[in-house]
Amino acid sequence: MKQLIIIVMLFTSLFSTTWQDRYYFEKVLFENELKVISNKKFDINKYDDFKSLIKEFNLDNEFKNLLFRHNLKEFLKAKNKFFIDFDISAFSQNKKEFIDFGILDEDVSMKTLLIYRAKKIFITLSRLDLQVRRTAYDNLYKIIFTLENLNKPIEKYIIKSLLDAISNKDISLFKKNIEKLELIIQSLETKKLSQQDFEKKIKSFLRYNKLVSFDYTNGIDDGKIKVPLEYTEAVMFSARVKSILYDVKANINQKDFQKLLGLYNDIVLIIEKKGDASKVRKLTLQAKKILLESTGLKEVKSTPSELVTNISKSLDQVVQMAKTKDFRQAEFFRMEAYSFFDPDIEAKLNPRNPKLTRELEGLFWNGNGGVVGLSVAIKNQDTKELNKSVNFLKQKLQTTIPILDAKLTFLNALTQSSMIVIREGLEIVLVLALLLSLLKHKREKQILYFGTFLGFVASILTYYLAKYLIDISTSNRELIEGASALLAAVMLIFITAWIFHNTYVKGWIQYSKELAQKSLSGKNQFALLIVGFLVFYREGFESVLFFESLGNEAGAEPVWIGFLIGSIIIIILGITIIKYVKKIPLQYFFSVTGFFLSLLAIIFTGAGIRGLQTANIISVTPSKLLPNNEILSQYCGYYPTIETAITQLFVIIILSGFYFFSKLNSKKNINP
Repeated sequence: MKQLIIIVMLFTSLFSTTWQDRYYFEKVLFENELKVISNKKFDINKYDDFKSLIKEFNLDNEFKNLLFRHNLKEFLKAKNKFFIDFDISAFSQNKKEFIDFGILDEDVSMKTLLIYRAKKIFITLSRLDLQVRRTAYDNLYKIIFTLENLNKPIEKYIIKSLLDAISNKDISLFKKNIEKLELIIQSLETKKLSQQDFEKKIKSFLRYNKLVSFDYTNGIDDGKIKVPLEYTEAVMFSARVKSILYDVKANINQKDFQKLLGLYNDIVLIIEKKGDASKVRKLTLQAKKILLESTGLKEVKSTPSELVTNISKSLDQVVQMAKTKDFRQAEFFRMEAYSFFDPDIEAKLNPRNPKLTRELEGLFWNGNGGVVGLSVAIKNQDTKELNKSVNFLKQKLQTTIPILDAKLTFLNALTQSSMIVIREGLEIVLVLALLLSLLKHKREKQILYFGTFLGFVASILTYYLAKYLIDISTSNRELIEGASALLAAVMLIFITAWIFHNTYVKGWIQYSKELAQKSLSGKNQFALLIVGFLVFYREGFESVLFFESLGNEAGAEPVWIGFLIGSIIIIILGITIIKYVKKIPLQYFFSVTGFFLSLLAIIFTGAGIRGLQTANIISVTPSKLLPNNEILSQYCGYYPTIETAITQLFVIIILSGFYFFSKLNSKKNINP
């Protein structure tokens, strides 16, 4: 069937012009644009294939004006004038297959389409930092010709000031004249949205409004950027809110519209100046109150379908930005898409389908199996792989909708709660079983148990702090998980080295006798306490977030019952594992214990580095030389980045060094 469709498309393309002609024409124009930037000659014969298309839409003069432009500003000006005229001509000839309508239906008027574009372009233009002049020039000329065709021309002195500001990278002059341009945008007549579309826009407004305060508070500390990722998202989401305001302008009282716009102008100014986060929180709460009172609507959570739609729109923007080689903006939209996924989808999906959750998260970042992650594709500026990854990710996201839409029954919630405890508890049980089997003195075991108890208490406290006192953002959550994983890895390396030393240097018989006769030193007692705490807290912190999500959907009763059932199963498994480990001959016991603790240290190291990368604390450097394997990622904490690979390799070298050094010393003791 697929082959038949391809044949039909190829056959059609031989005898008629389609949207593909425009796509390839834009591609050739972009090649020309790059030649202009690098002051190289362009082969104008490449335009020969599009002469019939240009003639069909009566654009010969506009094309000639474009053809020999060798200055970047003049080229961009001619290009955008050409495409505005192209769209208007295509629309008048009812050849709408050539036009990009965005989110609008094809039955809208040309005026409505131009107004929609003007607002969209203005929001993009207003948030540029002028680091890439080409992008700023391109967007400015787009809006100039769009407004001209709406009979809302920009005054010449404003255009000149904006061009000068871009040329000189003068942010102050740019912002001053953007405010004047905003008055023109405000004057555009906006079509009233249907009630359904209006309510969707209000949901988006409320979400972005909350995220502006949330991310800005986490991103700024005393006038300085604390977490760049969070600050960047606050800038991006505030622009989104303003864009939505223009979309709903015709549906709300104009007095309220002006109030909301004024509030968000103040918010944007505070964010730009890295001002007081408490003021941003206060203003966003005011904006929410005004909007809800003005519309008479209540705050309602977005459905899974709406969330997936929002993610898909952001992913489309990723592709669009990459198409114009603006990979910086592509990364912004990737993070915007990820902000919808985590925690809104991930928190609900993970208890139900952890494998799919890991796969989706991997696609946003380093990749999964044979598919390159969006973060890697953007970093490598690989448009081909990026398109492939986006399409694959969008398909996978669609499969989450029926899973998330399915209402949780009492039994379903109970089962999921039990599985959370069993899945997250197995890792804890394995470490504790190995350590408890190793320890012979009652006091040592009590210390380890007390450490795990402290980890349990800390997990519960984190849950209530996150619920009632603080917000755990995506980056902060990853930071906590990553840091605790790395600390646990350090403690496991310490304990493994201790095992190797006492087993091979002293001799396993002598050491087992000493271990049975005396307790550990104060330093080692503290190490046991810390490792018990970290091993539990790392898993417990993530688990309580899952329980909160389940509890919100199904109520507390099935979650608690499932928790108790899962706990009983884990306890039984723990006792069984401890008994099984004890049956290992003493001669091999320490070797087996050392091996498994070493493996866990390597896994924790990988998970820790990954967490800090997601939190944007350390860099992400992908490499095509590194294998991208789902099994390694899932079971060994490995991710195909140089940072993860080097750190895990370093840990392997250290542990191997401890092992071989201990073996060597044991031989010296035997044969002095």
